[in-house]
Order: sequence, then structure tokens, then C-alpha cells
Amino acid sequence: MTQLLAGDDFEALFTQFAHTAFRLEVRESYAGMPYEVEPLRQFLAGEATVDLDWTKGYRSLVSEHAAAGRRITRVRIVSEPWSDYTRFGVWLAAGTNAAGEDIRYLPRAILRSVTCRTMTTGCSIPAVSMSCTSLRMTI
Repeated sequence: MTQLLAGDDFEALFTQFAHTAFRLEVRESYAGMPYEVEPLRQFLAGEATVDLDWTKGYRSLVSEHAAAGRRITRVRIVSEPWSDYTRFGVWLAAGTNAAGEDIRYLPRAILRSVTCRTMTTGCSIPAVSMSCTSLRMTI
């Protein structure tokens, strides 16, 4: 059964790993998190200063892992044209990438032509359904 992790359980995925922490983000937006509301508003308003204090802890964590030879990577599945939230995420990624995170963007439209094979059964499924828990992606 799939279990949604939150809080300390989710955070542990990015603090207690030996080699690589990987995150696949498939939602169009994760907006609404209280700590992002004001910075997102500032970004969209084109303000000269955007409050990034809420990112310092994560950027520090990424730097520590990178210095120890561990990797934090993520792929964001995005629609085109980019939404305001996606543009905000790309802008924020400059800071975490500078700290050592590897964030990649994959246009959602590309996935329509991709199939995945489950590692256990070998059956092909459209990648956009993302219904299998263990996937080997071939493009």
C-alpha cells in the first residue's frame, strides 16, 4: 500500500541516505505552502528582493551532502507554457543547484510518447499514468 509521507518521515528521506536521494515531482503546482506564499507573491510582482530565508536550511543540507559525495536529484514534470509556479520553481532552483542539487525539467508532452516497463512484470504502460511503483524508463 502506498503511504504519503510528511513532516519528519519525509524529511528523513533527504537527511538519512547513503548515496542519492531522488524526487520525482509530477504535480503542476505545490503552491499554498505557507512559507512560499509571500516569496511567490514577491517573485510574481517582480520585486527586487524576494525573501529566501525559508530556503537556507535546505540549501545548507544540499551543500553538506554534496561535500560528502552524496547527491540530491529531482525531475520536475512540467506543462508548457510554464505556469507562474513553474517559473518560480526554476528561479528558486538556481540557488539549490548552486548548492549542489541536480534539478531537471521534463515537458509533460514528451511523456505521451514514452512507455515504461515494470521491473517485476515487464508489461508496458504509458509513462503519463505513473501507476507503477517500480519503473524502468526507456526513451
